[in-house]
Amino acid sequence: MSKRWMTAVATALLLVSSSVAPAAAAGPEEPAPVADPSSQPGSQQPPSSPIEQTEPELPGTEPAPETGGSHEPEPGSDPEAEAEPEAEGEPDAESEAEGEPEGEPEAEPEPEAEAEPEPEPRLFADLPPHHWAYPEVERLVAAGVIHGDPEGQFRPDAPVSRAEFLKMLLTARRLDPAGNCSGIFADAQCWTWYAPYVELAYRLAILEPVTDTVDDDPVEYYDPEGAITRQEVVTALVRATGKRWTAQQIHWRDASDILRQFSDGADVVEPHRKTMALALTEGLIRGFGDGTLRPWSQVTRAEAAALVSRVLLDASGLPTVHQDGREIVYLENREMRATKYTVGEPGVGTVTRTGVTVRHGAVAVDPEVIPLGTLLYVEGYGYAVAVDTGGAVKGNMIDLFDWIPTREAWTFGIQTREVWVLP
Repeated sequence: MSKRWMTAVATALLLVSSSVAPAAAAGPEEPAPVADPSSQPGSQQPPSSPIEQTEPELPGTEPAPETGGSHEPEPGSDPEAEAEPEAEGEPDAESEAEGEPEGEPEAEPEPEAEAEPEPEPRLFADLPPHHWAYPEVERLVAAGVIHGDPEGQFRPDAPVSRAEFLKMLLTARRLDPAGNCSGIFADAQCWTWYAPYVELAYRLAILEPVTDTVDDDPVEYYDPEGAITRQEVVTALVRATGKRWTAQQIHWRDASDILRQFSDGADVVEPHRKTMALALTEGLIRGFGDGTLRPWSQVTRAEAAALVSRVLLDASGLPTVHQDGREIVYLENREMRATKYTVGEPGVGTVTRTGVTVRHGAVAVDPEVIPLGTLLYVEGYGYAVAVDTGGAVKGNMIDLFDWIPTREAWTFGIQTREVWVLP
């Protein structure tokens, strides 16, 4: 065997051993047989490691395939020396873990969007909180006086009808008709919602019917769906609070002096001049900023609510009693000797001491005991208003008017009845 052939075999074995390094790792590597270089003059000394090899590969021998980015260190090589180039390139997974925080970076929390302010609560769709009458309407709604229409509208600028105004006023004063109706007005029949309110207002002489002439004969009707003027509203407020007689006691000259302070004071007509004067004196109304009273102007629903709210009854602390299916709020009650009177009796006319025409609900009292104009509730009789006096009505007596025959009034005799004085 020639020395050159032996050298080639040794070189091939070295190359094969490098390509099968994983297998060599299983056990100690056996040294490749090499020839003694000293015994081969002129031959080249083999390299001490594959890294230092510079001799070209033998013909027909293919280089060992590269296995990828990382591999086990070859036998005889320095592991640290092989790791250095890797450190100069892309960092390994461990170095990346040291250089970056673990996991994905936490995103900064986005600022919460400011919640839109809730809309201000509104009593009615067409009555914003900044409306000038909103506080008064709110007060009446809380008291159960007004409710608006089925569409949730209040219609503040619409004219208030006579019937709508009466319902507001009677409810505010805790005067409950309890659905009672007799059908005394042709234009306020009992099938209408407002008939009970119209008849109670008439019974208590709060708002008088409209008088017209047909074929030279006077005809009374109530016009419940018609508009109501400012002077009518003010007079109704005064009467509903029991101050009819207080107003009537004002001298006509004093009333004129009060009304003269307004440019249209002369436009106020009877029977409203004294009630308007009393309302101005007591601060119930103040007039408009332009120095007018506008007595003939039609009152709007907002204006009616503002005026009614000024006479809203505060019933807290007042006693109550249930009579005839309704709750009566009263100031005091007393047992009185009751009689009845009717037209046709000697000395009985159709107009009472206060100017109110006789009707069911008109009663005569002793003004020293019960002031004229006072609203009452009488056991077995119902709502009443003190509008009359009588020669025989003295002390703790009350005379009840009724549309009955004279004989029936006489046979009623004298009976004891409980009477509640209303606020």
